[in-house]
Amino acid sequence: MKQIILTAVLVTGLSNLMLAQVVGQKPIRKGMLPISKTVVHTDPAPQYEIRNLNGKWQEIKRITARNERKEFADTLMLMLSNGHGILKSSNDMNMVMKGEASVESGNMLSVAGSEFTLLGYSGSYLTLKDEEGMTRSLKRVKRFYGETVGKDSIKLPVYTTPVNAEAALLNGKWDVYRRDAEPGFITNTTTLVRSISFNTISGNGGTGEVTTYTGSDNSITSPMKFSVNGSTLTISTDKQDLTVSVYKADGKEFVFGRSGAILSFAKH
Repeated sequence: MKQIILTAVLVTGLSNLMLAQVVGQKPIRKGMLPISKTVVHTDPAPQYEIRNLNGKWQEIKRITARNERKEFADTLMLMLSNGHGILKSSNDMNMVMKGEASVESGNMLSVAGSEFTLLGYSGSYLTLKDEEGMTRSLKRVKRFYGETVGKDSIKLPVYTTPVNAEAALLNGKWDVYRRDAEPGFITNTTTLVRSISFNTISGNGGTGEVTTYTGSDNSITSPMKFSVNGSTLTISTDKQDLTVSVYKADGKEFVFGRSGAILSFAKH
């Protein structure tokens, strides 16, 4: 009796399995093999093309992540031209970021190492969301705030010759407010310095912290050791060594990097 019941259960299970397989398959003509499909998931292609965004864009409205309108004085100004971009801020006209510009999958607009989600574009208006969740509305303009007719009023110093640096004048924390780079030099894989802190100084060296980031990755703060040899600054962390030239270090402003590649401008 037990054997009969067991046999019936097995037959019922096999029948259900065969029925499930039959239901899950499409009808197949006699003599044809079943057709198997492989589904490949890919990132959606960008909805916008960088060439359509060429021109000057100035921020006119800002909305917080809580959908509240925010008053602002640091107007964002964006200039795009054939895959290259410049970022400026009206509250510090010396704050200029230059580098490569592109629209990546997911409608991510990358400009000089900064990334925005491209929410909308209508020819005359551009809507971006920054890395802090702030929505910024920009309008296409012929001239930026602070520019004279046909001529940019911003005249920036040019640094081509390194200077001898004194470690004592580097004391404290320096935040990078501007970068000057050759077109195409800054990409999503370029490591950029966000800030440097020279905490302890002994002779021509000492210890501190350096905060870096790459593309859209979160900032990484690492302890460092540093040394100054003439115009050369060497920074060592447990992940990498960074050697740069110093172009200005007067205790008020700190300019470092490589002329013809990328220069970083920092202040306390």
